[in-house]
Amino acid sequence: MTLQVDAAIKWQELERLVRVISEMKFGGPARAEDIAGVKCDCVIHLDDGSVVIVEITRETGIDKLRTDINKFNSVRPYFFGKNIFPKCYFITIEDPTPALIATGKENHVQVYSVPQFFNLMLGLQGYVPLRQRQAFGSAIDLYSGEPDEKKYVQVNYYSEAGEAYSTEKITEELEKGKTVVLIGDYGSGKSRCVKEVFAAIAKGQKKRYKFPIAINLRDNWGLKRATELITRHFTDIGLGQHVADILKVAFSPACIYLLDGFDEIGAQTWSDDPTKLVDIRKQSLVGIKDLILQAKGGVLITGREHYFNTDAELLTCLGLDSKSVLFLRCNQELDDAQFAELIGHKTTKLPAWMPKKPLIGTIIRDIEPAVVDHIFTTSTGQIDFWDLLLNTFCEREAKINPILDASIIRALYAQIGRLSRLTTTSLGPISIKEINDAFERTTGRPPTDESAIILQRLPGLSRIGAESLDRQFIDTYILDGLKAEDVLSIYSLSDTSALQVEWKHSYESFGAFYLATRFQSIKQSPGVVAFVKRHINVNNKVLLSDLISSMFLCDGNATLDFGSVAISKGRFFSLSFADTPVKNLRFDDCIIDNIDITDATPNEIQISNSVMVHMSGVTSPSHLPSWITDCLIEDFQSVNTLAAIREAGLTVAQTFLLSSLRKLFLQPGAGRKSSSMYKGYGDSATKKTCDKVIALLLRDKFCQKYKGVSEELYLPERSMTGRVKAIMSQMTLSNDPLWIEASRIS
Repeated sequence: MTLQVDAAIKWQELERLVRVISEMKFGGPARAEDIAGVKCDCVIHLDDGSVVIVEITRETGIDKLRTDINKFNSVRPYFFGKNIFPKCYFITIEDPTPALIATGKENHVQVYSVPQFFNLMLGLQGYVPLRQRQAFGSAIDLYSGEPDEKKYVQVNYYSEAGEAYSTEKITEELEKGKTVVLIGDYGSGKSRCVKEVFAAIAKGQKKRYKFPIAINLRDNWGLKRATELITRHFTDIGLGQHVADILKVAFSPACIYLLDGFDEIGAQTWSDDPTKLVDIRKQSLVGIKDLILQAKGGVLITGREHYFNTDAELLTCLGLDSKSVLFLRCNQELDDAQFAELIGHKTTKLPAWMPKKPLIGTIIRDIEPAVVDHIFTTSTGQIDFWDLLLNTFCEREAKINPILDASIIRALYAQIGRLSRLTTTSLGPISIKEINDAFERTTGRPPTDESAIILQRLPGLSRIGAESLDRQFIDTYILDGLKAEDVLSIYSLSDTSALQVEWKHSYESFGAFYLATRFQSIKQSPGVVAFVKRHINVNNKVLLSDLISSMFLCDGNATLDFGSVAISKGRFFSLSFADTPVKNLRFDDCIIDNIDITDATPNEIQISNSVMVHMSGVTSPSHLPSWITDCLIEDFQSVNTLAAIREAGLTVAQTFLLSSLRKLFLQPGAGRKSSSMYKGYGDSATKKTCDKVIALLLRDKFCQKYKGVSEELYLPERSMTGRVKAIMSQMTLSNDPLWIEASRIS
């Protein structure tokens, strides 16, 4: 019976692979020879005069196999006549039976299947199970620090041409000998991809005869040669006694290298000289380059975007200039189905503010479902999750590289967050020297090469582009929380030094919401008002602006009286004057990016000589209220979304629906109290109509109702924001079921 070899590898290729591995193992040329009239597949003549004979067969029938084994008995007399006793190996496609092994032993022939022979030659007998018990890069359990063993969620990685690659497809490319570079941001799933590819190659060994070697590059800092990396890796795994044999075959076509984290091995001795930094990266990766250049099988190497200045530098530093390289990138976010599968348990619908990155999913996955539901549905959930996320970032980095503990990394974030107050844009850039100095202020010492590796890969920060070494925050969610936390610290500690610095950038909506919530939880809103009044003339007007904007979002029946003080040259991202507790405050020569005066009932508030980028609540200068004077307003709200509400003869139900949607979705804050929702609709007949509209909003899951401290709270379902904006824009022309049903309410 003849066995058909798996299509993944042709018979001729398998024979050639056996010869190559045998040649590397025994240290002599392996060739087919005719000996005493017998054709032998592989004969190796060694320098000491000894001989190795390897025969490989496709046959599976026991009688035929015994006939093939007898070949050795035919050639032995030839060598015996030269006083040579050949070492004989007989290789079968399938696992040899005990009877065949016994026949071989009787004839002084060692019998193995192809995988068994490769394991023997490669010295990798126990490697795969040992390696799978170790962590693959940063694919670790966030709480125990042990390797992540949770179920893998199938995702795709994308080529520069937009072609999707699964882990199976990446495995196929590697088994063909391809070199693949996988690029992705922090927490995008690079290490988990390596883990899955390793498992796929290992599972296919009996069909394709390829052997994966997965190396965490961060464990190999300072090594200059490929042999040093391989030696350290196998020694760390517990196979140090086999290193000599492994090195003989390490660069055979059968070995596929999975190299995780080129950005984690670079010794970033900080320098402001771009040329010097390029040379530092080049020298740091010399050992990796040597390994890639010598590898004859496939290579997968992963790292973060923008670690190198250019793609040309990446190719040169990694030794890829002369290789055909497949560049793949991780998807920035998972889709809803993938994210839900990753979480692994049923929960409420994801809020719009939730980043759907693989790392975020693993964080949520390990939290009790009741806690997750609480985070997703309460008014403070966004703040609670931000705090959890940042702590997890710090703990994860500390476990990956214990040179720094989590508390130091967290303090460093605060320092870098404050640096962004003075940068060109609100997100950056922040120079390497500034980060270096922030580290020294935090720890009392300059960064070493090892701690510098952590600095360059802090989650939430990235290079601003391939042409620059500077960093910037990748989104406002993390940064806004850092800014708000810093303001809270300045207030709590009465840090007068911060009052004299002239910051450029205010925080955005989440920062104001974070700070308002924190101040209310510690019952410090009146204290903040007193702080602002006491320091109204300091240089740091942005700090005062942040404190004031948070007061506009405070709930409660008590008013916050600023005693007619005037904030001049303030900078505000967003101010809403509906239902604000603030009174007796003047704004002069300020910049307000977004101001909403819809349903505003200001209490002794004046705004003058200021610039407003976008105003909601009025449609033209002629409609401005008397408390706004001599101001430059760049953009007014569209007539379709405001004047039509008031002038189009809409029903009470329609008007209340639009007002409710605006308050829930388009004004700052996480939700609205019941009194705020019903404000202006107080008579009993009107309230009954409004109750019906609220019931529709709850039924169709535009919002959810929760019990608050003093009254009920309505929290928006942010995934409905697109529908809300369409309804607000189209109004009487809208075909949305919510609008149609509300229009039928009499």
